[in-house]
Amino acid sequence: MLRGFLRCMFQVCFKLKVFRKDLLPTEGPALIMPNHVSFLDGVLLYAFLPKTTTFIINREIAAKLRSFLRFFRYIEIDPLNPFSLK
Repeated sequence: MLRGFLRCMFQVCFKLKVFRKDLLPTEGPALIMPNHVSFLDGVLLYAFLPKTTTFIINREIAAKLRSFLRFFRYIEIDPLNPFSLK
C-alpha cells in the first residue's frame, strides 16, 4: 500500500516516468547501485523496484532512521569494516 501511494505521488507531483523497466532481471538476485544524490533515491527505488527488494544501508545512518526503516527490508553494514559485505 505504501509502495503504491509513493509511486502515485511521484508520478502525479513530479511527472516521474520509468523507462526500460524491462531491463531489470526477473529471475535470480541482482545488485542495483544508484549514485545516491540524496536520501530521496532510496524512496524512489523502493517505490519502483519489485517488492522483494532488500536495501543495504550504512549502520550509522540506520541508527538515525530506525523508526522509518521498520517499513523496509534492509541489511546494515559498517563501511569502515572491509569484511562487512561478506
